[in-house]
Formats: sequence, structure tokens, C-alpha cells
Amino acid sequence: MHNNIAIVSLFKKNLIAENIFQTSYVLLHKILAMKKLITLLMVLGTLTSYAQSQTSMPDSATLLFINQAAQAGAQEISNSQLAISRTKNEAVKVFAETMVTDHNNANAKLMQIVKSRGWQIPPPSGAYLKPDTMLTTERGKDFDKDYVRMMLSDHKQAVSTFELASLNLPKGAVKNFALTTLPILRQHLARIQDIASGMGIK
Repeated sequence: MHNNIAIVSLFKKNLIAENIFQTSYVLLHKILAMKKLITLLMVLGTLTSYAQSQTSMPDSATLLFINQAAQAGAQEISNSQLAISRTKNEAVKVFAETMVTDHNNANAKLMQIVKSRGWQIPPPSGAYLKPDTMLTTERGKDFDKDYVRMMLSDHKQAVSTFELASLNLPKGAVKNFALTTLPILRQHLARIQDIASGMGIK
């Protein structure tokens, strides 16, 4: 009788132990599966964030600045290329050559930033790649005066635009572009103001 009781007791203990083992085994697998799921979600989150950073558009203020800067730069290049071929004024010619070089460099840097971020922003096209129609009909001193007036007005606007961008854009490559380009634009403005003064233009 005692032997039977001992056997039953041992059987119950083994059964309990087996149940504990099975429960622990299932729980362990659930924990491992959960860890795998968490790891997978973290990887997917990282990949998603990376993809968004590479393909999404910038914020509206940055987008507006990029378009304004690129279009204004392209227009100044077109106008200045015409000035190089038409003006007889050496100071105007040197200034126009500087415009072509500096604004080509600036636009190239800006478009490189756009490309590196994967932003779908097309470069300037159409009317911005052609000289202003007012200049195309001018010759001689009339051309020089109209070109200088235009550069004077454009650079006042450009300096204002870049100052605002330097202050208000979120930190990043575009803000840095505005900060590093602004001193060059101020130099342009100071130079064209000197030329305008020498020609009696206010």
C-alpha cells in the first residue's frame, strides 16, 4: 500500500514538473519571438526613417528659399552673360563676369544639397535661363544703366532673402548654404552700389 502511494506521489510530482517545463518552454519561445519582433520593428523603423530622409520634401520655408535662390541665381547668370557680350564699360563687364562665376558656383552647391537629400526639386528652367526682355532690346550706355539698375535691385532683394533664411530656416545644409553665401551677396551689393554711384544711378 505504501509503495502504491509513493508511486502515485512520484507520478504527480513528475506530472507537475512536466507541466512546469512545458509552460516554461512555451514562455521562453514567446519571449524569444517577442525579442525578434522588437528587433525587426527597430530595423524597419530605422530603414523607414532613412528612406523618408532621402526622398521626402523639405519643409515649406526651406522649399520656398531653394526655389527663390536658384531662380534668382539663374536669372542673374543669364542677364550677366548678356552684359559680358554687350557692355563697353570695363567695370560693368568685370562685375558681370563675377556674377556668372559666383552664381554658377552657388547654384551648383544648392542643387548638390537637393540631390544629396533626394528631394524632387527641379532646377530653374524656362524664362529664368533667358535674359530679361528689357535688357535684350538695349544697347550701349542705355544697356549698361538698365543692367546696373537691375543688379542693384536684385542684390538688395537677394541679401534680404538670404538674411531671412540665415535667421529662420531650421538647422541643416540649406541654412548653412544661406549663411556662407550671404557674405558673397553683400560683396556683390557693395560693388554694384559703387558702380551705380559712378554712373549717377541711385
